[in-house]
Amino acid sequence: AGHWGVPTMVFAGEPFFGQDRIELLVWRMRQHGLRARDR
Repeated sequence: AGHWGVPTMVFAGEPFFGQDRIELLVWRMRQHGLRARDR
């Protein structure tokens, strides 16, 4: 308790704070041309 912004991730120098920002991070990564690996 008492923690905010967990998890904290940084992509291309842009910080993403909190679980509710994971979708935004994925969107930003796709903007940069990144895609999921083929399995």
